[in-house]
Amino acid sequence: MASSHISNEIPVDLQSGIDAVKWPEDSKKPSNPSNVHLSIDTKGFYLTCRDQNTNGIECFDITLIHDVRTGSQNLLPRGAEQCRKVNIGTLGDPLLSKWLTINYGDTFVPSPYLRTIHFSCKSRKIAEEWTKQLFYYGHNQRLRNLSSLECLEKFHSKIINSLINFDTQTISVRKLIQFLCDNSRDNNKENKIRQTLEYLKLPYGIDATIDKNQFTFDIFFRFYMRLMDRPETDDLFKFIDKDHHGYLSLEDMKEFIKKQNDAPNDRSGRNNYEQQAEDFIKKYTRHEDSSKEIDNLQGMYYESFLKYLLSFDNLIIDPTKLNLFMDMDKPLAHYFISSSHNTYLAGSQWTGRASIDMYRYVLLTGCRCIELDVVDGESKNDEPEIKHIYTPVKPVRFIDVIVAIREYAFKVTPYPLILSIENHCGPKAQAKMAQYFVDIFGAQLLTEPLKSHPCDGHYPLPSPNDLKYKILIKNKKLHQHSSSKINNQNTPIIHKVITPSNSDPSTDTSTASSSSTRSSNDSLRLNPRNGILLEDENLSDEERIMNELDPTNEPIPESKATKAMSDLVHYTVPVRFATFVRAQELNRSYEMSSFSEDKGQNAIRDYANDFLIYNQRQLSRIYPRGTRFDSSNYNPYIFWPIGCQMVALNYQTLDIPMQLNLGLFSFNDACGYIEKPSVLCDPRQLFDPRIRKNIENVVSCEVHIKVLSGQFFCQSREPAYVDIHMYGMYGDTSKRHERRILVKQWNGFQAIYGNTNLNSNALTTKFLNIILPEMASLRFAVSADDGTFIGQCFIPVAYLRPGYHHIPLRNKINILTCTSSLFIFIEKKIYVNDKDQEFVNRLINPLQSQSHNLNTEDNDQDIISLNRVTQSHNSIIKELEENIRPTNPSMLFDKTNWYQTHAIAGSAFHNRNCFCRIRSVNDIKPEEVLERNRMIESKLQQISIDYQKDLDQSKQALIHLYTKKFQKQQYLEYELITQYYNEFETKIQKDFKAQLSNIGITLENEKSLVEDSAKSQIKQEANQINQAETNKNRISLLTDRSLQTNAQIVRSTMNTLEKMSEQVKEVLQINLRISLHQLEERKRMEIEKCLEKYSSQFNDLENRLQRLIHNDEYNISQNNSPLLYDTRMTSASLSNVYPYSPSENLTTSQLQRRQTTD
Repeated sequence: MASSHISNEIPVDLQSGIDAVKWPEDSKKPSNPSNVHLSIDTKGFYLTCRDQNTNGIECFDITLIHDVRTGSQNLLPRGAEQCRKVNIGTLGDPLLSKWLTINYGDTFVPSPYLRTIHFSCKSRKIAEEWTKQLFYYGHNQRLRNLSSLECLEKFHSKIINSLINFDTQTISVRKLIQFLCDNSRDNNKENKIRQTLEYLKLPYGIDATIDKNQFTFDIFFRFYMRLMDRPETDDLFKFIDKDHHGYLSLEDMKEFIKKQNDAPNDRSGRNNYEQQAEDFIKKYTRHEDSSKEIDNLQGMYYESFLKYLLSFDNLIIDPTKLNLFMDMDKPLAHYFISSSHNTYLAGSQWTGRASIDMYRYVLLTGCRCIELDVVDGESKNDEPEIKHIYTPVKPVRFIDVIVAIREYAFKVTPYPLILSIENHCGPKAQAKMAQYFVDIFGAQLLTEPLKSHPCDGHYPLPSPNDLKYKILIKNKKLHQHSSSKINNQNTPIIHKVITPSNSDPSTDTSTASSSSTRSSNDSLRLNPRNGILLEDENLSDEERIMNELDPTNEPIPESKATKAMSDLVHYTVPVRFATFVRAQELNRSYEMSSFSEDKGQNAIRDYANDFLIYNQRQLSRIYPRGTRFDSSNYNPYIFWPIGCQMVALNYQTLDIPMQLNLGLFSFNDACGYIEKPSVLCDPRQLFDPRIRKNIENVVSCEVHIKVLSGQFFCQSREPAYVDIHMYGMYGDTSKRHERRILVKQWNGFQAIYGNTNLNSNALTTKFLNIILPEMASLRFAVSADDGTFIGQCFIPVAYLRPGYHHIPLRNKINILTCTSSLFIFIEKKIYVNDKDQEFVNRLINPLQSQSHNLNTEDNDQDIISLNRVTQSHNSIIKELEENIRPTNPSMLFDKTNWYQTHAIAGSAFHNRNCFCRIRSVNDIKPEEVLERNRMIESKLQQISIDYQKDLDQSKQALIHLYTKKFQKQQYLEYELITQYYNEFETKIQKDFKAQLSNIGITLENEKSLVEDSAKSQIKQEANQINQAETNKNRISLLTDRSLQTNAQIVRSTMNTLEKMSEQVKEVLQINLRISLHQLEERKRMEIEKCLEKYSSQFNDLENRLQRLIHNDEYNISQNNSPLLYDTRMTSASLSNVYPYSPSENLTTSQLQRRQTTD
C-alpha cells in the first residue's frame, strides 16, 4: 500500500545513524555528558536520540528544529572545552569544528521553551554533514505541509521510535496508554484503548507488551479508526454507496470526485474524473481488499475510502500553492513583504532584552524586512550598538548582528532582504556602520542601482527576481532634490519648523531660543496652513513620546546621514510623508514612507483610494504604535487590503495577528514575498476599498462551511469549541459577527461538532459576497472551554477546495501538531444577489429554462384562442339583437323593463372585490423593500461619512490629551519609583560598607583581646616557673618554650579569626547580592505594574471612545472594523443556534483588547 507520498529520500547513513556525545541541557547540574546514538527515521519525521547507557529514547520533531550550527558559527557551553569525555573521534579536529548545536522547540523566541541541544561528533566531516541535512529537513516545505494521513504516519513513527524497548523491540501497553492520554489519568480513555487493542487481537493487558512488527501502520490505522469511531465518515460512505454494495464502485467514486470539484454538470471532464477515480481506487485499496469480490479492484472499501479522505490527494488547499507558483518578475511594490518590527527584542518594549538570536530566527521564518535601531556605543571606540533607545534594554554589538545577518540572510529564501535602519549614530559610528556593511556583506550588498532600473523619475521598482541574493539598506539619504524650498524630506532635526515660502528659507529655527521654538511649534500645531512641521520619519514612537514629555519641548537632535551611509541606499529611500497628491506628482517609486498603525488607519479612513494608488507605485511600511509596551500586534488585515507591502509586526509575540502573518507567508514556498491581487496593482481599477460594492471584472464568491468533527490524540482537555474567522476586504458584505461551534459529543479522542446528517444545513457557517476572494482568508481555531489554545489553521479562500476535507491543525508558529485535525464540508460558489438569481439559473440550467418558456408560450396561445372565441360569440349575439324589431308599445315597455332588470341583475357591482380591493402591506414586494433599505442605508452611510471625520478628529484630540496626561503621569511615576529604589539601593550599599567596617573593627578588637590574653598567660606561666624552678638555665628554657607555645597559639587563633571574618564577609556579600537582586525584581515588577496600569487606562479610554463614537457599522477606524468579519456559531444544542451580539461576544472583545493593548 502506498500510504505515503513524501518524496524525501533519507540517505541510508542518516537512517543507520552516528555515535555522539550529548552535553547536558541543564547548566545547573554538574557537567556529565552522555554517550548517545543519533538517527533519522525513514520518512525524515524525527531525529531519534538513544542514550547508550540507559537505552532511554527521545524523539525530536524535525520540523521543530529551527537552526543547526557547527564550526565558527557555534559557541561551546561553559566547561565543554575542559571536559575530555566530549572530545571523541578525530583528535586532530578542533572540538568546535566537531560541535553540533540544535535550537529546538514550538517557539522561535528565545525563552525557556526554546531548547539548545549540544552534541559532539567524531569528526568535522560528520558534524558538517549532519548540520546540513538536519537544517534541510527542518525547513523542508513538504515536511511542513503534510496531509492528515501523513500526520498519522508521523504519529505512528513517534510511537514506534519513542516507546520501543530497544532490547526487546517491544512497546509497553502501559506506556502506550500514558502516551495517548498525555500522561493524565482517564479511566474511560484507558478502557477504550485496551478494548481497541483487544479488538485488533493485540496484547491489551496493562503490563503486556506489543511486538514492534505487530504494530504496523495498517494496524495502527485500524487502531485509529476504532478509537475515533468516525460516524460522520461512515455515513458519508453509505451516502455515496447508493446501491448498498458495501463498497464504492468506479461510478460512485467518479460522481463523488465530481461533487468534490463542485462540477456536478461538467461533461467535459468526464474522462478525467473517471481516470482519477480509477487511480485513487488502485492507490488506496489495500492488498487485503483484492481478495474480496471486487472486479479488477474497481471499487473501494470504507478503510481505503477514509485513507483517501485523509490523503494529500484530498488536501483542503491546492497543493501547487505551497510551491513557488507566483510571478516574481513584477515590481517590488506589487508584493506583500514579510516584515519585522524591532527585530532585536525578545520581550516587551521596555523590559525585554536584545538578542542576536532573534535576527537568526526571524530570518529563518522567511522574513524579508528586519529592523536595526543603531546608537553610538557606550565605549569610546565609536563602535555602534543596537538597542531600544530611551529604555533599559541592554545593547548588542552592531557588528555581531551584521555577521549573523550575513550568515542567515538567504538560508531559506533567495529573495531580497531589506534592512530598515533607525539611525541615531554620530558620523564616526556611521562611518564604521558603512564600512561593516561593505566588508561583511560583500557582493550581497546592493551598492548601486541596477542599470535596468535607475533611481530616477518614472522608473518602476525592480522585481524580486532582479534583486535575488541582494541586501537593500533603508536609511536616511542625503537630500538630492534641492529645487524645492520646503521639500527637504530628509530633515536631520525633529520638530524643525520650515517657514512659509515667502519667508527667508535660510533661517533655521532650530538655532533660535527654546521659547521661540515652542511658540512656533504651538502656532504651527494650531494653524498648520501657516507652515509645515516636519517630524523625522526615522524617529521612533518612543522618541516622540519622550520628546513630548520633555517639559522644555526642546527638539531632540536626530542623526544626519553621512555620505558613506547615504551612498548605500537604493530603492528604499525613506522620506517623511507629505500628501498623496505630492507623492503622485513626484512619482518616485524608489522613495518610501513609514506610518504608525494609527496614522495608517487615518489615511485609510480619509484617503483610501489615494493610499491604494500610492501602494501600486512605491513601498509603504506600517509599524505598531509606540504605546504597545507589551509588544502586542495589530491586525495586519487592516493594511494588506489597501496594498501596504511591509506590515511590520513584533515577531516575539505569537498572538493572533502574528499567526495570520506566518500563515499568509507560508505559501509560495515560504519565500517571504506574496504577490498582491491584481486589482490592487492595476491603476485602471478605480474602486474605494471601504465601500461595500463589487469590484469591476472581479467575481465575488460565497463560502459555506460545516464543521463535522475533530480528531485529537494526546489531548487531555476537551476541545470545547471551534472558531471560524474570515478576514478580507473592508467592503465584504457579510455581517461582522462571530459564531462559535460548540462540541456536541466527545469520546476522549473524537469531537462531534455538527449534524452528521449530510442533507442538513444546521450549524452551517455562511460567508456571503466575498468581494475579493484573492484577499480573503479563513482561520480555524480550536480551544478548550477555558480558552486554552489547542490548534489553528490559516487558509486563503482563493486556495480552498470545495467538498469534504480534513484540516491538520498547527501550533502558534504555524508548524503541524500531527495530533489534531478537523473534518469539514466546504461549499464554494459564485455569489449572486437576489435580482440576478433568475438570470443565473437560466444560464446554469438552460434546458429547464427552455421548458419553462415553452409552457409560458402554450398558455399565451390558449388565451389568444379564448379571446377569439369570445369575440365570435359576441358578434353572433349582436347580429341576433339587430334582427329583432319592436311591433307595439307594450312590447317596447316589456323590453325596457327586461333591460332594466337585466342591467341590474348583470351589473358588475355585484362582484365587490373587483372594486373594493386596494393595495395592502402584503402587496409590498421583498425586492422593493430591499431596494428601499439599500437606498436608506446609502444615505445614512453618507451622513456617517460627512460627520465621521469631525468625530474622529474629536476622538483623536481627546486621545492626544489623555495620552500626554498618561505619559507624563507614567514618566513621573517611573522616575519616582526609580529614584526611590536607587535611594534604597544606596542605603543597602551603605549598610554593606558599615557591616564590612564593623567586621574589620571586630576582628581587630578580638585580635587585641587574644594578644592581651596571651600576654597574661605568659606572665602567669613565668611566675609558676619561677616558683617551681631554682635552676636558671631550666627557668630560661621553660620560659622560652612558654613564649613559643603561646606565640603559636596566638598565630593559630589569629588565623582562625581571620578565616571566620572572611566567611562572614562572604555571607555578607551573598546577602548583598540577594538584596540587590530582590530590590531589582521588586523595582522591575513595580515598573511593569506602572506600565500596565497606564496601558490599561489608555485601552479603557480608547474602547469607551470607540463604543461612543464608532458605533456605526460603516466606520473603519477601529482595529478590527471592516477588515475582519469573524463568523462564530454558538450553539447550546443542535437545535438551538443563535449569534452572539457584540456585547456578548467575549472572544471578539478579547481579540480587540489584544490588538489595542499598549
